[in-house]
Amino acid sequence: MSTYNLIFSPFLVLFLLINTSCADDGLEKAIIGKWIGVNVRQNLEFLQDDTVIVTPTGRGDIGYGRSIGANYKFIDKDRIKIAGPFGGYDILIFNVSIKDNVLTLKGGADGRTDMYRRE
Repeated sequence: MSTYNLIFSPFLVLFLLINTSCADDGLEKAIIGKWIGVNVRQNLEFLQDDTVIVTPTGRGDIGYGRSIGANYKFIDKDRIKIAGPFGGYDILIFNVSIKDNVLTLKGGADGRTDMYRRE
């Protein structure tokens, strides 16, 4: 093995580790902020302290106009667990994606797909 390969290999490994960890943090950082429901009647606000605030927006919906606090945690790079008082469900798990300022949550209690746009 040449001297070039011995020097280059540790830098390559370090570069790959840094880029991999940044990629995993990308969605966790991108989700922070306010999201307006597109196909659902609620808004979300993800805070940096792992709190999510859920605000129902449909008149007549349970909790309309009142915010519900819950906790969230990424359980892997594209799945999130939200724990809070959700009508009989204490913990909901969603597949998460963000593209073009649209947050998509798929799963939960009924497996549906909820979409939100960044405020």
